[in-house]
Amino acid sequence: MLVHNEAQQKGNIRRGIQGLQTQNGQCRPAGRQYARFPLIKHPPSPEWAPSLHITDYIAFWLRRQIPKEVRSRVRSECPRPSLSDKVAMNPELDAKVVVFISKNSKDPRKGLDKGLKSWQDWLLNLIGPLTKTFEMAEEAYLNETSVDPKELHQWAQTTLSLLGNANTALSNERRKHILHNIDLKLIALASKEGGPSRQGHLFGDYFSKDMARGF
Repeated sequence: MLVHNEAQQKGNIRRGIQGLQTQNGQCRPAGRQYARFPLIKHPPSPEWAPSLHITDYIAFWLRRQIPKEVRSRVRSECPRPSLSDKVAMNPELDAKVVVFISKNSKDPRKGLDKGLKSWQDWLLNLIGPLTKTFEMAEEAYLNETSVDPKELHQWAQTTLSLLGNANTALSNERRKHILHNIDLKLIALASKEGGPSRQGHLFGDYFSKDMARGF
């Protein structure tokens, strides 16, 4: 059933929260309030850009890898929340599948799957700050209170930084895969970020010049 007004929508959310049932020590929604994708009331938006200082901030962090010690500190400050069915955990490869595949090939937990698991971890680390942001908005919406702008700002920055870290790691791996097929000596170039000169390309002119020197 579609939600026709804001009061009805809030009522549905409250009933969903109050109707949480416990199964095996975990909370599960009693109804279907959360099973439907939320309706977006805004009309289709044309191409847009945020304000200049936000554009600069995102452009800086979206292609930047965060040092390991900083990532560890962020995870300790805002770890992944405890969710039902272990949905926030990185799925482990089933032992039966490992045994089945290992009979005819190498251990599937090495190589490609190991790399993919690391990238999935970086993606799942976004759940912590995203959930914090969602929870703040949800409480303010239901209780008709204001949100602490400073705290919201900090969680948004943290989320963008973690997103940039995952994005950069994936770009590096894409370049590694391509350079591996060209010449193994060029793989070292994969971790170099071309900055604005890339202009939406995976390599850009910066890489082209280095690749030419590599040959």
